[in-house]
Amino acid sequence: MGISQTVGQNSLNLTQDVKTVQTLLNRAMKTYIRFGQTQEKLTPDGICGSKTITAIGYFQSMVMRHKYPDKRIEPNKNTWKKLNENIPSKTQIRATASLQKSQLDNFLTWFKSDATSNVEKLADSFYKEVAKFLEVKSEVAGPKPVGLSKVTVEPFRQGDGKWGSIKLGNSSTGTIHSYGCAMVSLAMATTYLGSRTKHWPENLTPQKMTPIHANNILKKAGVFTANSYMLYITGGANALGMQAKDSGVGVKLGASARGNIDQCLSSGGLVLVHVDYKKSWVGDHWLLLTQKNSNGEYSGVDPAYGKVLKLYKTPATGQTTSAHVVMYGRADSFGERTPENVKNYKVVRFVTLNAGTE
Repeated sequence: MGISQTVGQNSLNLTQDVKTVQTLLNRAMKTYIRFGQTQEKLTPDGICGSKTITAIGYFQSMVMRHKYPDKRIEPNKNTWKKLNENIPSKTQIRATASLQKSQLDNFLTWFKSDATSNVEKLADSFYKEVAKFLEVKSEVAGPKPVGLSKVTVEPFRQGDGKWGSIKLGNSSTGTIHSYGCAMVSLAMATTYLGSRTKHWPENLTPQKMTPIHANNILKKAGVFTANSYMLYITGGANALGMQAKDSGVGVKLGASARGNIDQCLSSGGLVLVHVDYKKSWVGDHWLLLTQKNSNGEYSGVDPAYGKVLKLYKTPATGQTTSAHVVMYGRADSFGERTPENVKNYKVVRFVTLNAGTE
């Protein structure tokens, strides 16, 4: 098995080559457990989209320990050779098959000689022990990532005691708790889409990203304005290893802008949305959209609460329809009681995020 041309970011990406790489990446997810835990299985369709490029980058950073993965696989170069290790040779297959047959023969000999063994009872006991182990493991693992239609981001909350009181950006007074909604939303997005850049500290991977790391990286990258917590969003996304496109700065968006949001989400990206809840259209708060649901609702994470919320393309009964609003909050935006300001959320600006840097 081989590839004829380079596959990945800014590459030729011939269909058969991409299929080969996608197949090998799926195999690598089984071989390298930690890599597999962070990745969604790829569809070997020959299309080198953001998910495939992200998987290549994660393979380089997590398996090959590249500090700055280029998200490209070149024929007969190191990434290809490492990825190709997951294809067992014919000799290995024969040896494995022989071993499996021997083990099966031994089991059958034991089983036939002990007709009184209650195999189902033994199996049931075993599964119960495994279940107990997994339950304990989940309890000590800490907060679980929020999984939304196979999109997994860490649900960070601005006011978390670990970082809420830290000064945001270059400000001497503003904290992450008070003004960090955009930065915290970018940090959440990085855990799913991000990749290392020159601004990152040693040994930090996207999965380990926190608002503390993101704040320091963005300060180092110079994307906060002088003596302020104001953040240049697209520059911040680039510093965290993502592509970004801003829509709605200083203009009133129309409902047709949802098409750009839908396209980004359907292609594996995420969307930062700027919501207004003070009855204007300039925007008061940022949150992260992760998917469009089959019923037309949008799901995401609100950094003010660190919880999943929903937004809608039409207003609730009694809400005023606004020509420049892309989507709306409602009373059932949360799975539990919805804070009053969330009911008034109206999306007036958005930034699409995808894997890779410009």
